[in-house]
Amino acid sequence: MGFLMQEVRAEVAARKPTSRSTPRGHIPLQTMKEMGCRVCPQKDCDAKRSRLDPEGPRSSDILVLWGSPTESDGDRGRFGTGVAADEIIGEFKRHDVKVRQHGIIRCPTPDDRRPDLEEIACCRGYVEAEIEEQKPRLIVSVGDDALKWVAPFNKGNALAFRGRFMPVKVGRHVCWLMPLLYPNYAHKQKRKWKNEYELTTIHDVKAAVKFAETAPDPVFYEGPYDKDVTLVTGQEAGDFQRLEDRLHRLLGLPRIALDYETNGLRPFMRDPKIWACAVGTFNDTVAFAVDHPDGWGTESRQRQVRGLLGEFILQSPLKFAHNLYFEQEWTNYFWGPRALRLTDWEDTMCQAFTLDGREGTKGLGPQTRMAFGFDVKEQSPIDPARFIEYPIRDGLRYNGMDSKWTDKLSIHNDALLDEEPSLRDSYNRRVALIPALVLSTAKGVPVDQRYANNLLNEMSGTLREVERDLGKCPEVREYERSRARPAPSNSSAPTASKPCACAATAPAPM
Repeated sequence: MGFLMQEVRAEVAARKPTSRSTPRGHIPLQTMKEMGCRVCPQKDCDAKRSRLDPEGPRSSDILVLWGSPTESDGDRGRFGTGVAADEIIGEFKRHDVKVRQHGIIRCPTPDDRRPDLEEIACCRGYVEAEIEEQKPRLIVSVGDDALKWVAPFNKGNALAFRGRFMPVKVGRHVCWLMPLLYPNYAHKQKRKWKNEYELTTIHDVKAAVKFAETAPDPVFYEGPYDKDVTLVTGQEAGDFQRLEDRLHRLLGLPRIALDYETNGLRPFMRDPKIWACAVGTFNDTVAFAVDHPDGWGTESRQRQVRGLLGEFILQSPLKFAHNLYFEQEWTNYFWGPRALRLTDWEDTMCQAFTLDGREGTKGLGPQTRMAFGFDVKEQSPIDPARFIEYPIRDGLRYNGMDSKWTDKLSIHNDALLDEEPSLRDSYNRRVALIPALVLSTAKGVPVDQRYANNLLNEMSGTLREVERDLGKCPEVREYERSRARPAPSNSSAPTASKPCACAATAPAPM
């Protein structure tokens, strides 16, 4: 469906943006959650916008969670009124399913604007308590605000994650979550045929009903997320022997995960470095320094570790990486094509793309959020672009968690691919092409620099002629006059020429 490729917000078009994006005053959000209505900006709301209670049977296995009640809900004194609710709740009724409805806040906002952070915080304790008491098997969040209330994704919205089932924990209650698009189409002129939004809602509600009846109990993972991750910094006596013993033990396993931390996205740069590497499984991972300046101390010891790692890769079992192209490109640069062709590799990012290729969902953070209930990238403050600026143990912990949860994710995604043979075949074809692409790009393409420069000069001249002709158009002249800035008041003052901003910020050659 074409609309899935658009960057749109799945929220009702009539709603206005929030008037404040940060909590006012100095009251922390956690304190506002504990104090509730006493400090809420809407504590003095009038009878027209009275506080609403959940609507529907408490025994229902499905909770429909709205972003906030509308003014129509406030007028009628209950959740789930208006054309948007009619579309979604009506679809559940067609499947003879009764649902309970709630919102992330209890009071309608003026003019149906999106709720502020403090309004959400003040109602959170009450809403969590209601969910703990109902104990739904499945929460269907409607729109962006409700999704981020239940599962705070750093990036992405309901459009990116709609129709996906993921474990979540609300208060003390663990259940499943399925994001749903806010039905924008309900506010549009109806046609004789169903548009893509209507078809999406029908499909997702049907899937939610079936899932709530047959789904197993969710497993929500909680810390420590670095359990069974061993760190080898190279700073202690006997570290090389310990690393050698751990790698030898991992050679006996049928599969492992591998993750590099490097000083660039690609190795074709001046002095490429693998700062650290982590290999292992969910229950046994070792993260160790390779070229890290705070690690082994001397260049000769770093070469020994690189040699040990290269031998391990050539002899190791099936290896999973998240974004295999990255790991294989660096592997090929340091240890040659034999490490790609003579050993087995697979890719959890390619698995994710095969299962659902929507933008913003294939990173390791969103994948662990959807599969296990938490974002592994949020469990460490490390910015991989500045890896060596952090203490070495913090960096190795970050590296080790990536490898540990990549292994767990590979098992989870393998099970999903096995349910659909056509998806498994599609994945196998994709991942088999990665080594060929890596080796092709490593060879590069010979460029005729003289021809390229001549073509650049020719096209630059053509571009100037086109711009000159466009500048003569009446529409362009009118636009330029309307956008012209007034001259400075002190016209006699000399004007210093400024360098081009793009030139000033151009990266240094690598």
